[in-house]
Amino acid sequence: MALAQQQPERSAALDAEYAVLGSMLIDAGTIPQALSELTPEDFESDVNRELFAGIRALFRSGQPVDAVTVVDRLGWSQDQDRRAYVAELLTTTPTSANCAEYARIVREQATLRTVGGLALRLAGAHTLADCAEPYAGITDALGAGRKVEAWTIAELLADFAERKGRDAPKDYVTIGLQEIDDNTFLERGDVMVIGGAPSDGKTAFALACAYHMAQKYNVGFYSLETKHDKLEDRLVACGIGIDFGAIKRSQLTDQDWMNFNDALPGAVARRLTVLSAAGMTADQLTGSARARGFEVIFVDYVQLITPTTTGRGVSRAEQMAEISQALHTFAQTTDTLVVELAQLTRQERGTKRERDMFDLSESSQFEKDADLILLLYRPGKDAHFVEGDKQSETLDPDKTRILRIAKQKEGKRVRLPLRFDGEHQRFEILHENSYLAVKRSIREAKKKSVVEGGVQEFITLPATAEKEMPF
Repeated sequence: MALAQQQPERSAALDAEYAVLGSMLIDAGTIPQALSELTPEDFESDVNRELFAGIRALFRSGQPVDAVTVVDRLGWSQDQDRRAYVAELLTTTPTSANCAEYARIVREQATLRTVGGLALRLAGAHTLADCAEPYAGITDALGAGRKVEAWTIAELLADFAERKGRDAPKDYVTIGLQEIDDNTFLERGDVMVIGGAPSDGKTAFALACAYHMAQKYNVGFYSLETKHDKLEDRLVACGIGIDFGAIKRSQLTDQDWMNFNDALPGAVARRLTVLSAAGMTADQLTGSARARGFEVIFVDYVQLITPTTTGRGVSRAEQMAEISQALHTFAQTTDTLVVELAQLTRQERGTKRERDMFDLSESSQFEKDADLILLLYRPGKDAHFVEGDKQSETLDPDKTRILRIAKQKEGKRVRLPLRFDGEHQRFEILHENSYLAVKRSIREAKKKSVVEGGVQEFITLPATAEKEMPF
């Protein structure tokens, strides 16, 4: 049967469908907007529905989208009718500039079909109770264009009892530091931000987290700045325990190579993939993650993602907000944990204010979309050890870091002092019976902050056994 005979009778709705698909094939720049507005189910024609799904699959996998690649993706290369149909779309689409309006018409016609079907059910109802569901569906369709799920309090409580009655203890995603893992409830589908100033160690910290998570999850580490060979060096130092200086100077000993070979089977078993993402947009990055089936992705770092919205009048903050929202939507819709590394704004020399999530540079949207924000930064000049009644030397900012939970929606916020082992690119909690303090009491610091404009303050760390990350 010819393709034309399989199509519904030509209508305004189908004209809009043809125009949307033609626009997407002519101009790949229209695809993100069309995907945000439409789903395959919005198309009346089966062929158009299949074609839209094929374009979406190619785009999400980060592959080029045009008539040739789509035909190949759908297996239409030997189908002359469908090939001719795609060619016709390219020649009959008036312009891709109006793609947003075409998509609106397609969505409106899809809503009309939904309302029409529900209206027939309503007309055929025999009791008032039969009217409830189609009436609610019509209200939802007219109000939002899509079905809105709703539960009464009785339904919520019943669902809670059933869900918790059958659920095993929750298995949260851990990063490898017990004090953080005990105080956070990180899940796939969440967004975690690791913020830090340049050279404060956020990439090394993130690699250690990724290496730890890869024991259980399929992890993708997208690097937009650091070359893969530099990441290799850090992973070998951190994961296998070979001296980082010896690696960089190419002075590995026979013992180093023996350690490397001994650790190789366990390291290779971890599902960690490092990907070069320089120049990628958010859609390309998430499309790649979908195609590879990653359960956790790291983005190093998020402000380097290439924005898709450009031009006069578009601010950098707006571009970063769009990227943040795209990654947040990806996390929620694919059940993927997204870990974003983010730069912190530079502090003026002499500033003593403690780092906070508001220091995330270029957009406040990062802090809004994140479920958990960790900040990694060097201790201030007032920070030192206190062991019993004895005060030790001031903390070395080259060998120690502060890891702070600056935001989380569930659980408390804490600060942890870390020792940075540069030789092995590892972080560990400072030794038991030691904790971070300031030279002045909090009361004295608050008094002086009125004059000096703020003093760095840290809570003390309870006694804890020394723990290293992630081994």
